[in-house]
Amino acid sequence: MIEAKRHPLLEAVNAVLGFPTTEDLLNEGQTVSLSDLTRAIGDRLVLPQGKICKSYVRSLAASIIKHGMVVVPILVTKDGDNYVVVDGLHRLAALEMVKGMEPELMPSARVKMIKNHIINN
Repeated sequence: MIEAKRHPLLEAVNAVLGFPTTEDLLNEGQTVSLSDLTRAIGDRLVLPQGKICKSYVRSLAASIIKHGMVVVPILVTKDGDNYVVVDGLHRLAALEMVKGMEPELMPSARVKMIKNHIINN
Protein backbone atom coordinates (compact mmCIF):
# COMPACT_ATOMS: atom_id res chain seq x y z
CA MET A 1 0.00 0.00 0.00
CA ILE A 2 1.13 3.56 -0.64
CA GLU A 3 2.78 5.08 2.40
CA ALA A 4 3.01 8.83 2.86
CA LYS A 5 3.00 11.26 5.74
CA ARG A 6 1.13 14.54 5.84
CA HIS A 7 3.12 17.55 6.96
CA PRO A 8 1.98 18.64 10.47
CA LEU A 9 2.25 22.36 9.58
CA LEU A 10 -0.11 21.90 6.63
CA GLU A 11 -2.61 20.10 8.86
CA ALA A 12 -2.40 22.88 11.47
CA VAL A 13 -2.97 25.62 8.87
CA ASN A 14 -5.93 23.72 7.38
CA ALA A 15 -7.43 23.26 10.86
CA VAL A 16 -7.06 26.96 11.70
CA LEU A 17 -8.62 27.98 8.39
CA GLY A 18 -11.45 25.48 8.90
CA PHE A 19 -10.73 23.43 5.79
CA PRO A 20 -12.22 19.92 5.94
CA THR A 21 -9.79 17.03 6.09
CA THR A 22 -9.72 14.29 3.49
CA GLU A 23 -11.37 12.03 6.06
CA ASP A 24 -14.12 14.63 6.64
CA LEU A 25 -14.79 14.83 2.90
CA LEU A 26 -14.96 11.04 2.59
CA ASN A 27 -17.36 10.79 5.54
CA GLU A 28 -19.56 13.49 3.94
CA GLY A 29 -19.96 11.33 0.83
CA GLN A 30 -17.36 13.02 -1.36
CA THR A 31 -15.06 10.98 -3.58
CA VAL A 32 -11.42 11.53 -2.59
CA SER A 33 -8.09 10.49 -4.07
CA LEU A 34 -6.56 7.25 -2.86
CA SER A 35 -3.19 8.92 -2.27
CA ASP A 36 -4.76 11.67 -0.13
CA LEU A 37 -6.75 9.10 1.85
CA THR A 38 -3.78 6.81 2.54
CA ARG A 39 -1.74 9.85 3.55
CA ALA A 40 -4.53 10.92 5.95
CA ILE A 41 -5.39 7.57 7.54
CA GLY A 42 -2.15 5.60 7.27
CA ASP A 43 -2.56 1.94 8.14
CA ARG A 44 -6.28 2.27 8.94
CA LEU A 45 -7.15 1.16 5.38
CA VAL A 46 -8.03 -2.52 5.82
CA LEU A 47 -7.89 -4.97 2.94
CA PRO A 48 -10.21 -7.96 3.29
CA GLN A 49 -8.99 -11.49 2.83
CA GLY A 50 -10.07 -12.62 -0.59
CA LYS A 51 -9.02 -14.53 -3.64
CA ILE A 52 -7.25 -12.49 -6.27
CA CYS A 53 -7.53 -13.44 -9.93
CA LYS A 54 -4.02 -12.78 -11.26
CA SER A 55 -5.06 -12.60 -14.92
CA TYR A 56 -7.72 -10.00 -14.05
CA VAL A 57 -5.17 -7.98 -12.07
CA ARG A 58 -2.78 -8.07 -15.07
CA SER A 59 -5.61 -6.88 -17.33
CA LEU A 60 -6.46 -4.04 -14.94
CA ALA A 61 -2.77 -3.10 -14.66
CA ALA A 62 -2.52 -2.85 -18.47
CA SER A 63 -5.59 -0.59 -18.49
CA ILE A 64 -4.13 1.59 -15.72
CA ILE A 65 -0.86 1.95 -17.66
CA LYS A 66 -2.79 2.84 -20.82
CA HIS A 67 -5.15 5.36 -19.19
CA GLY A 68 -2.99 6.54 -16.27
CA MET A 69 -5.79 6.06 -13.79
CA VAL A 70 -8.34 3.74 -12.21
CA VAL A 71 -11.69 4.77 -13.67
CA VAL A 72 -14.08 3.14 -11.17
CA PRO A 73 -13.76 4.36 -7.54
CA ILE A 74 -12.61 2.00 -4.80
CA LEU A 75 -15.45 1.61 -2.29
CA VAL A 76 -14.83 1.59 1.46
CA THR A 77 -16.94 1.49 4.58
CA LYS A 78 -16.14 2.61 8.10
CA ASP A 79 -15.53 0.00 10.81
CA GLY A 80 -14.65 1.81 14.04
CA ASP A 81 -11.58 3.91 13.23
CA ASN A 82 -10.71 1.78 10.19
CA TYR A 83 -11.80 1.98 6.57
CA VAL A 84 -12.47 -1.42 5.01
CA VAL A 85 -12.29 -1.93 1.26
CA VAL A 86 -15.60 -3.49 0.16
CA ASP A 87 -15.06 -3.20 -3.60
CA GLY A 88 -11.75 -2.63 -5.33
CA LEU A 89 -9.33 -5.27 -4.08
CA HIS A 90 -8.31 -6.18 -7.65
CA ARG A 91 -7.87 -2.48 -8.53
CA LEU A 92 -5.60 -2.01 -5.52
CA ALA A 93 -3.58 -5.09 -6.50
CA ALA A 94 -3.30 -3.74 -10.05
CA LEU A 95 -2.08 -0.38 -8.72
CA GLU A 96 0.61 -2.19 -6.74
CA MET A 97 1.57 -4.17 -9.85
CA VAL A 98 1.83 -0.97 -11.91
CA LYS A 99 3.97 0.62 -9.19
CA GLY A 100 6.36 -2.34 -9.48
CA MET A 101 6.40 -2.38 -13.29
CA GLU A 102 6.34 1.37 -14.01
CA PRO A 103 7.67 3.19 -10.91
CA GLU A 104 7.76 6.54 -12.73
CA LEU A 105 4.04 6.30 -13.56
CA MET A 106 1.81 7.91 -10.93
CA PRO A 107 -1.69 6.55 -11.68
CA SER A 108 -4.61 8.11 -9.87
CA ALA A 109 -7.47 6.34 -8.13
CA ARG A 110 -10.53 7.61 -6.29
CA VAL A 111 -12.21 6.32 -3.13
CA LYS A 112 -15.86 6.61 -2.14
CA MET A 113 -17.56 5.74 1.17
CA ILE A 114 -20.51 3.37 1.40
CA LYS A 115 -22.54 4.10 4.51
CA ASN A 116 -24.37 1.43 6.54
CA HIS A 117 -22.55 -1.46 4.87
CA ILE A 118 -22.45 -4.61 6.99
CA ILE A 119 -19.01 -6.21 7.18
CA ASN A 120 -18.90 -10.01 7.14
CA ASN A 121 -16.11 -11.27 9.39
